[in-house]
Amino acid sequence: MMKIIHFFTYVNQQVEEKELAIQISSTLIQNENKNFLIDTGFANHKEIVYILNKIGLSALDIHYVLNTHIHPDHCGGNRFFKNAAIYFSEQDYFFQRDFMNALTRSGLDQTAGIIKKFYPGFNEKQVRLFSRLAQEMAALWHDDIVGDTEQIHFIEQEWPFNFIEPIETPGHSVHHYSFKIHAAPKPYLITGDALTTKAAFRMCKLDFPYCHNAQAYVKSQNKIGEFSGIIIPGHDKPFDTETERYLDDDDSSDDDRNGKPAMTEDDILAQYLK
Repeated sequence: MMKIIHFFTYVNQQVEEKELAIQISSTLIQNENKNFLIDTGFANHKEIVYILNKIGLSALDIHYVLNTHIHPDHCGGNRFFKNAAIYFSEQDYFFQRDFMNALTRSGLDQTAGIIKKFYPGFNEKQVRLFSRLAQEMAALWHDDIVGDTEQIHFIEQEWPFNFIEPIETPGHSVHHYSFKIHAAPKPYLITGDALTTKAAFRMCKLDFPYCHNAQAYVKSQNKIGEFSGIIIPGHDKPFDTETERYLDDDDSSDDDRNGKPAMTEDDILAQYLK
């Protein structure tokens, strides 16, 4: 019997005048005596390993890691899973690798020019806002952040799993994937940052200012809006598309974590839209 377990890892971030624990979705799927992990949290944070330990698994018990996209809050924990075959987009990886390396090899005064080269659709305000985040991402980057060479498999070249369907949802990143899980009684769609929160569901508009391609992002949101079942967003709890309510039937925010409130839907959207 298939089991699907969603959980958050957290990273603290200053948003306006509040220090918030940003929640990052990971999903464990247990099926046919294999353990699949979709997205692995923030770079260098071992919290994901501790959570799996509480479930009864070690990092070495994960057979497969699937990444929705190659940003350090979604693939940063890959290297903890030494026994896993790791699947992600070839296009997404090489774009992110080249972008990060261009930043790390250049001075801060060149950041804006590099962003304009890799994100040609950005206006001056987007370039200015993205500069700090891009440098923070580059500081975490190394080419094997995604795993060792022998572990890596590109989704565009091979896909051996019948019950998991990779769905192209580009825009947030160059070649972002969502994963449809053919489960009963309802299918699941794990969206990564093609849908960040429940609040953005069926908005069908740009709610995130740092998308690589805004038009593709909105198109992907439209595609997600047609899905019927359970959605697990990149930074929010699972919800049922029929009722648009969380599976735990609790639409309130999470409890404070170590004295810092968890980031709510409104906090996330306020950060993206400011």
